[in-house]
Parts: sequence; structure tokens; C-alpha cells
Amino acid sequence: MKSIAVLRLAAALLWASGPSPNLVNGMTFDASENEVDTSASSAEIQILSKHQGVYSEAPVDKSYRSSSVFNARGMHHVYFLTHVFLDLVQREDVLPAGMNATVLLDTPEREWPGVMEEHWQDLMLQYIGVITVAVCGILFALAMPLACMCLCCCR
Repeated sequence: MKSIAVLRLAAALLWASGPSPNLVNGMTFDASENEVDTSASSAEIQILSKHQGVYSEAPVDKSYRSSSVFNARGMHHVYFLTHVFLDLVQREDVLPAGMNATVLLDTPEREWPGVMEEHWQDLMLQYIGVITVAVCGILFALAMPLACMCLCCCR
């Protein structure tokens, strides 16, 4: 109860001190002038300096052990379908068999377009599933508004 009374008194003092000053380290700050006003009354500083937060210690359980086991709970089927879809779309290797990661890393960046032009067919075959899904998604995004417009306008 005492802390509520202190807060009410502090709010009343701040309300009476001006239109809308902000309190910064016991001094009022007028944001419109960007200057610190040090004319805060000693009563304001005294009241606000006496009010302190009361914190308790957090309970610490020394016997806690983390686990790397994943529990899918009810989402196991969704994760399974997602993995099946990704396995169908993506291939196991990131780069095709004809390309070597060390060759790409040793090649300067300005010469990468030349290396990619040499192996563009291998890259297309490697990522054909991802490209197909992307093209189908774009076509779906274009066809859906047209189909909806035809359905709504032709009724």
C-alpha cells in the first residue's frame, strides 16, 4: 500500500510540474527543446529515489539436464510428409557429380559465371525439382486470380 501511495504522489508531482516532461535520472527532460532541465524539485528526487524494485532470486535447479531428443508430439505426420516432399524435390548432393566444391572455392568470384556457364546443364538437372516447383508456384499464383475473376464475373 505504501508503494502505491508513493507512486500516486510522484505522479501528482510530475503532473503538476508541467505539460508533459519526462523524468531522466531525477531531472526533467523536455523533448521539444532537447535540453536537460535540472530544476527538478528535491521532493521529486527524494520520492523517486526511495522507491526501489524488490527482486527475488530465480530458482535454480542443479539437476536439470538438457536432451537432444526431439519429440514431435502430434506433428509427426506433418514432418513426415514434409520430408517426403523435400526428398522428392531435392537431390542428396548439393553440387552435381561433374562439379567439385574445392574447384569453386579456389576459383575467384569474378570467374564464377564462366564456371557456371560450363556446367549449366548439370546444375539444371541437379535442381530440376526445385525449378519445377518454383515454376508451378508462379503459374498457380498467376492462374488463381484469373480463375477467381472468371468465376465471380461470369456468374
